[in-house]
Amino acid sequence: MVANLMVFLTVDASISLSEGEVLLGLLSVLLLIAINAFFVTAEFSMVAVRRSRISQLVDAGDVQAKTVQALQQSIDRLLSTTQLGITLSSLALGWIGETTMATLVAAGIAK
Repeated sequence: MVANLMVFLTVDASISLSEGEVLLGLLSVLLLIAINAFFVTAEFSMVAVRRSRISQLVDAGDVQAKTVQALQQSIDRLLSTTQLGITLSSLALGWIGETTMATLVAAGIAK
């Protein structure tokens, strides 16, 4: 069992990135976290906002409230879109972040 674990660990150790690639990977990870946070925030804000307050703001002529009200009327579509955005950004984060973090951890262990 230990031999299998060692083979697994040494297979990925062959992956090495240049400093520029690691920096680009870290920036990509930060960007993908921000994208993920955007979709999560959009989802929670639309679900949590009170419809009665939005109606009051629409009656007062608030343009942004009209946009929110329109989004609330098609909440299923909005939630589907935000879930797709969260899923895709999370998948990309795992794909890019794994190689970047593996390189950083391997470099840290080697020191």
